Amino acid sequence: MCTVDSQWQVLGATLPVCKHCSPLVEFVIIKCRPFYLPREFTAILLVAVYIPPSNIEGDRIAALGELYQAVSEQQTAHPDGFTIFAGDFNHANLKSVFPRLHQHVPFSTRGDSFLDLVYSAQKGAFKATPLPHLGLSDHLTVLLLPAYRQLVKASRPVRRQVRVWPEGASDALRDCFDTTDWDLFKQAATYNDWTDIEEYTDSYITKCIDDVTCSKSVVTRANWKPWLTGAVLRLLRARDKAFRAGDEAGLRTARADLSRGIKEAKKAFSCKVSTHFKDSKDARSLWRGIQTITDYKPAPRSCEGDVRLLNDLNRFFARFDAQNSTCPLKTTPPPHEQPLHLSADGVRRALAAIDTRKAAGPDNIPGRALKDCAGELSGVFTDIFNVSLQQAIVPSCFKAATIVPVPKKPAPSCFNDYRPVALTPIIMKCFERLVMEHIKSVLPPTIDPFQFAYRAKWSSEDAICSALHSALTHLERKDSYVRLLFVDFSSAFNTIVPQRLICKLDELGLSTSLCNWILDFLCQRPQVVRVGDKISASITLSTSMTALRPTATTA
Repeated sequence: MCTVDSQWQVLGATLPVCKHCSPLVEFVIIKCRPFYLPREFTAILLVAVYIPPSNIEGDRIAALGELYQAVSEQQTAHPDGFTIFAGDFNHANLKSVFPRLHQHVPFSTRGDSFLDLVYSAQKGAFKATPLPHLGLSDHLTVLLLPAYRQLVKASRPVRRQVRVWPEGASDALRDCFDTTDWDLFKQAATYNDWTDIEEYTDSYITKCIDDVTCSKSVVTRANWKPWLTGAVLRLLRARDKAFRAGDEAGLRTARADLSRGIKEAKKAFSCKVSTHFKDSKDARSLWRGIQTITDYKPAPRSCEGDVRLLNDLNRFFARFDAQNSTCPLKTTPPPHEQPLHLSADGVRRALAAIDTRKAAGPDNIPGRALKDCAGELSGVFTDIFNVSLQQAIVPSCFKAATIVPVPKKPAPSCFNDYRPVALTPIIMKCFERLVMEHIKSVLPPTIDPFQFAYRAKWSSEDAICSALHSALTHLERKDSYVRLLFVDFSSAFNTIVPQRLICKLDELGLSTSLCNWILDFLCQRPQVVRVGDKISASITLSTSMTALRPTATTA
C-alpha cells in the first residue's frame, strides 16, 4: 500500500505512471512533485515493488528484468528525477540491475530476514528506524526520515574572477595599438646601439588590455542546471520580488515569463549540444557533447594551497637541474653568418592562428587580445623577435613558466602523484612555432628516415603505418614471427642537458646564432608553482626542454 499526503504535494502533481502485475513481480510507479523539493530534482519517482518468494534463480532474474525495463523508461522521461525503490524483494538483488543504488534499511524486517528494503541513488539520503508491525502483519514497520542535504547547502558556491570583454572592446584595443608609437619604447630601451630586450618587452600591452576590459566576479552554485542563463536568473529574481510584494497579478505575469524563459533556455542549450555532433572529425567537440548528454563530471582534483607544499613541489619538479654540472657556453658565430630573420606577415599569421581557449601564461596576456589585434601587433613583435634572434637572448618574461600541479589520483601520497602542467606566455609559443618551422625546413635529407616527429608532413600515424607494414610484410613469409620492443624513457625531456643538445643541433647544420638562441632559451628559466592565489618561490632552471623541442627521438 502506498499513501501520499495531500499536503506534501502540489495539486494534480501526483499520479501513477506505470502499473505492472505478473506471476514474477508486482510494482507500481508513482510520479509526484512535492511542494518543497530540492532544485536539483524535477520529480520524485516512487517504485513500490513486491517480488514473490521463489527458489528458482531464473525467476528472480526475469522479475528484475521486467522492473528494470519499466523504471528505465521513466528515468529516461525524467532524467533529473529522484527514484526511490521500496518493497519486499524476497532475496532478489536489485543492485544487480541498478548497481549505483544505495540501500537504507540496515536491519531485518521479518525475523532474521532482510526482506523490506528501500533503495535510492543518493547515499545516506534516509535514516531508517524500526517500528512495531501494523495489525496482523509479520513484517516490521520502517520509518524513513530524510537525511539528504541539498546541493546548495552541501557545497559552497564557487566564486571566480573572469575577464569580461564589453562590446567594442576589441575595436578599442585595436585603435589603441594602431595609434601607439612603438619606436618610443625601442628608443627608450636602446643604449649605444644596443637594445635592452628585457626593457623593450614591458607591460604596456597588459595595461592597454586592462583599460578596455573589466573583471567580473562569477558565482556558480552546485544545484544550477546547465541550461541556466543570466536571463533566467533575472526572471527568477523578478518572480521572487513579485511574490514578496504580494502582487498577485505581477506574480502571474512573472511566472508566465519565467516558464517561457526556461523553455527558450532549454531549447538554446539543446541546439548548443547538437552542434557538438555536426563535425565527425572534431574529436574534442564530440567528446564534449558526449560528456554533456551523459552528465559526465569527473571528480574534482585540486592541490592544497599551502605555500610550503608549493615550494616543495617546485623543488621536486626542478630536481633534475641539480644533476646538470655542465655550464652553458655560447659559441661566437662566424663573421658573415646572418641570423634568422622573421617576416611581419609570418608573425601576423602566427598571431591570427592562436587558439583563444588556451590559458594565459605568467604575463596574463590572453590569446584573444593577440588574435584580435594580430595586424596591429605583428610589427612590434616582429621587431622584438628579430632583436632577440640577433642578440641570441630571450627575455626572461618570455621564458617564465607557471606550474599548476594536478593530482593524478584522488588522494596524493607523494610528490610524484602530482602532474605538472606548465603555463607559458602565449606570445612565446608563437615565437617557438616560427623558429620550429625554420628548423624543420633546414633539416638535412640525411636525417634518419625512421624519425617521424617534427618533420614536415610526417606524424605518428606514419610511424604506426611504417611499423605495421614492415611487420605484416615479414609475417607473409612461412614460419616467421615479429618481435616489437617499445621503450619509454622516464622523464626523457626533463633530463636533457642543453649544452649537449646544442652540439647535436650544430652537427645537423643549424646556424651558430640559432644554436646560441636555443641555448639561451633553455637556460635560466624562472619557474613557480601556483594553486589559486597562492604562489611558491621562484626557481631558475637550466635543464630540460619542456617547451621547445626542435629534435625528437626516432620512432
